Amino acid sequence: MAKVVLFVSALLIAGMLFLPGSQLTAIVGKDAVAWLTRVAARTPWNVSDWMHFGIFVWLGSLIWLARPGLRGWKSWLLVIVLSAAAELAQGLAPDRESRLDDVFLNLAGGMAGILLAQVGLLLARRLRRQARGR
Repeated sequence: MAKVVLFVSALLIAGMLFLPGSQLTAIVGKDAVAWLTRVAARTPWNVSDWMHFGIFVWLGSLIWLARPGLRGWKSWLLVIVLSAAAELAQGLAPDRESRLDDVFLNLAGGMAGILLAQVGLLLARRLRRQARGR
């Protein structure tokens, strides 16, 4: 099941990377975008920055959880490659542009996702051990 979620998520993320902002707004809705803009205004990042970060948190977590063979340095390397590749690919799409700061947001999100997945697995193991000990 995790592999299916990873695959479908990767397809959705790839699709989002190539859609112009106007189409993304049409899909999400103007009210949702306005709400996200108000929330983001309270932070140093804009909505686009949060989207880059959030997408890669999800991707980093899924890589770690769904692909045990990619854990360790391989998952970190994959996040680095995907972060750069996503921005290079955006440069090929009409109405999109590649930006170095987006690569760093992607990297930060992917690495945060890997760390969250690691912590989640550690907590799950600890809870299972505690449940068995009772």
